[in-house]
Amino acid sequence: MPNIEQELSSKVVFRGSLFTLRTAFVTLPDGRRVTREVMERPSSVNVVAVDKKKNVYLIEEYRIGIQKTALRLPGGKVEQGETPRHAALRELYEETGIKAKKLSLLYDYHGGGSWKWDRFLYLARDITLKQRENPDDEPNVLRCIPLRKAARLALDGEIPSADWALPILRAYEIIMRRKLI
Repeated sequence: MPNIEQELSSKVVFRGSLFTLRTAFVTLPDGRRVTREVMERPSSVNVVAVDKKKNVYLIEEYRIGIQKTALRLPGGKVEQGETPRHAALRELYEETGIKAKKLSLLYDYHGGGSWKWDRFLYLARDITLKQRENPDDEPNVLRCIPLRKAARLALDGEIPSADWALPILRAYEIIMRRKLI
């Protein structure tokens, strides 16, 4: 017997601009009925932008969820009708002023046990820094950090989210081991 839960119905408990929380009513393989809480987020992208000198560009900004200033990767939501690749290039430019000639998908993943979130993580190379856009609702500072140091910050927990730390480590592995750039 496959170990699959069957969703009977669901009810939206909260809908915000960043996520929706719903209660799902399911039947377990043994016939019992239980509820599950499911968080759903719009698809999003993050970009590790690395220049020819093996520097990575990170955004330093205050993050309300952790109540401190933190380093993060450029990124954001995939807009309606937009491909993840286009969103990555758009977000990279909007948040940093960086244009990339080469963009490679590092990996994508699609959530976990109780949440659904399609994430697309890219490596940008052959980059050029242009005039930077900075929306008023996202005050931030662009930091240029050697990739080796950024990887160390990720390993030491100084980059507070695995969604930002893991792509930096993956980019480091690709660039340093394969001698790219």
